Amino acid sequence: MCPRLVPSVDSQEVPVSGLFAKSDQHRIGLYDAAQIKHILTLGDGNFSFSLALAIALGPDSDVHIVATSHESKKTVLETYPDSEKILEKLNSLKHVTVLHEVDATNSKQMKMLGCFDRVIWNFPCVRALRGEDGQNQEMDLNKKLLNDFFANVAQILTPTGEVHVTHKTKKPFGQWGIENIAKINKLRHQKSVVFDRCLYPGYSNKKVLSKGSFPIWDSLTFIFVPEDRVVLDETKDSSNNAAEAEVLDKSVLIEPITADILRKLYLLLTPSLVELLGKKKKKHKESKSSSHGGNILGVNDKCVHRDGISSKSNNKRKQCASDHIERRKRKKGSREY
Repeated sequence: MCPRLVPSVDSQEVPVSGLFAKSDQHRIGLYDAAQIKHILTLGDGNFSFSLALAIALGPDSDVHIVATSHESKKTVLETYPDSEKILEKLNSLKHVTVLHEVDATNSKQMKMLGCFDRVIWNFPCVRALRGEDGQNQEMDLNKKLLNDFFANVAQILTPTGEVHVTHKTKKPFGQWGIENIAKINKLRHQKSVVFDRCLYPGYSNKKVLSKGSFPIWDSLTFIFVPEDRVVLDETKDSSNNAAEAEVLDKSVLIEPITADILRKLYLLLTPSLVELLGKKKKKHKESKSSSHGGNILGVNDKCVHRDGISSKSNNKRKQCASDHIERRKRKKGSREY
């Protein structure tokens, strides 16, 4: 069993004090306590993502997490059945602050929260009728939502802070142009990493104001920084990089998967198009030949069978006619006598 596929925290029903790892390796997914100290999560639905972060990083890691929702506490509790237990656990942790009715597009409200090393917003989306979030009908509204967020988020970043926006990439979500919207607001797209929900035990993504979930296999985490941030020249700081590499924990086994890595794996593992088509043509030809031969044999067998029946019938008729003639001759001879 994959070590990442552990039962959710909520299902284990263990005391909060027993949730934290006893080792000093405080990390989860893209977030390492050795590099970050202040995290802000926005629009976290049932707060399960914030709880996954809080448990993995632990209260003794000196990392402070501000977990927020756009809805009121009353609405959260009414919408998400599991949110009561999650909020109870979060509120019992000294390194977590839970806030409700936080608008990620409100400049003044965001500034009051402080400064952060990581600002995380998973699947930002306006609410849609019938639970069909993020469809074409609301595309302009969703673009505006992201635009207003990107316009204000840079002011709450620390000098090394990053903005992490996770979203689906298949149509119509991939048509939002998240990178372009960020660029308009002077944010530089550093990279995108494949979002693996297994790295965040207990996390359950939710629709806007709905307890329902949705598939996120096609999701990426887009990482942005202010465009005016100085980009370090790696060639000039090779000695510093080597020193930092020695400090890194060698026990880190999980490498963030990027879209580029997936493309390279696809090219490596997938047969060439010519080879693939050649195999298909050969297989089709063999199948056609086999099918055609089988029909011929079947027809021949049938013909032989019919010929056999026809021959036997004729012989029988001839024999009957011969016997009939013989009987008539005998009868006629007896009369003459």
